Amino acid sequence: MKALTLYAPWAMLMATNHKHIETRTWYTNYRGPVAIHSAKGLPNYILDLARDAPRTFGAIRERLGQQLGIYDLADLPRGYIVAIGELIACCKIPDRATIYPVSGGIIKSLRLPPYEPEFLFGDYTPGRYAWVFQNIRKVDPMVPALGKQGLWEWRDHNLPISKTHS
Repeated sequence: MKALTLYAPWAMLMATNHKHIETRTWYTNYRGPVAIHSAKGLPNYILDLARDAPRTFGAIRERLGQQLGIYDLADLPRGYIVAIGELIACCKIPDRATIYPVSGGIIKSLRLPPYEPEFLFGDYTPGRYAWVFQNIRKVDPMVPALGKQGLWEWRDHNLPISKTHS
């Protein structure tokens, strides 16, 4: 199974169905299941969100605090496969708001850049790419794993997946 490593707040936002778009600098042709991995490291810029991006920090803290009872970003689970989602589209982020048709899933169209709060959870700089996920399911209990850069191959498929969908 393919896997994608994200830093803890974004991985956990996906696992709790608050984030459905991951932004990247690169395009992928891959479509299908992806294990969402929460990176072991937590860069200082993420810990500085409260000061540097209070709206983003507030949105993250509100959603994860309500659902997980975790209010400090440093306390989020790291180094685990936390969710499985289906990657259904990869769209270039435009200079101005655009509606894209999406095939192969529940989502029939996509507005880029998206409205808040999804907008707060990604870098929607024109020219980057929006990876669109659906049917995201939390892995419970989470499975320890070492992450990698890029879209990587993960071999352990015996996952305890919850029944919730997006």
